[in-house]
Amino acid sequence: MFSVGEPIKIVDLAKRMIELSGRDDIDIEFTGLRAGEKLYEELLIDDADLKTEYSSIMVSQNPPVDYSSLLAKIDKLIDEEENLLDILKEIVPEFNHNRNL
Repeated sequence: MFSVGEPIKIVDLAKRMIELSGRDDIDIEFTGLRAGEKLYEELLIDDADLKTEYSSIMVSQNPPVDYSSLLAKIDKLIDEEENLLDILKEIVPEFNHNRNL
């Protein structure tokens, strides 16, 4: 994982890019969030993450993947289409289905 520094607002980035373009006829249009977009991203860092010799690079320690179990669940996805959402939630506990997507 790379440390990317402090967060920056998209509007500030857009204004800077317009400024750098040398043009003053570019408008910024605010459209709001679209389906599936997040207002912010959150990176959870705990003691399992290890520092490297470079302060802006960390190594994440994740639990090993049980590939035989994962493959069985993928087969289950194929065989039990009617239970698709339940099986996806089983594979990815953080999965949150939104019918509007």
